[in-house]
Amino acid sequence: MSNHWYDKAVYYQMYPPGIIGASKENPTQITDIPPDQDPSKGFLELDLRVSHSKESGCSALYIGPLFESSFHGYDTRDYKLMDKRLGTNDDFVNFVKLCHKAGIRAVADGILNHTRRKLFAFQDIPQKKDYLTNRQYAFACHGEIP
Repeated sequence: MSNHWYDKAVYYQMYPPGIIGASKENPTQITDIPPDQDPSKGFLELDLRVSHSKESGCSALYIGPLFESSFHGYDTRDYKLMDKRLGTNDDFVNFVKLCHKAGIRAVADGILNHTRRKLFAFQDIPQKKDYLTNRQYAFACHGEIP
């Protein structure tokens, strides 16, 4: 039997965009976010779930997607930024500190195997016409080349 904390943990999974009621589409600019969706409240809403998770017997939160994306969170736009609908990188750091203070581990789901068509790596594919032989990505073209 393993003595690792993650093997013994009781996890609670969080889907942040759903929990906070984020808009389906993520605007490009922070100023384009609808007024009823104040991004500074995203992680504050998740903060409220920490004590509930602890009271429910959970010892770890599995949370994701978190990174900046254009849609539902699984089409990452920037792996270095928190999704602006949730808040800032500092807001996330504070969320993790709150989890640790409550004795809960925070496990971030990076969604590293999903990208978006507008990712920099896709931009030259239409010109090179090698999308069928490119082995870096598997393409599912539904009527148009990415």
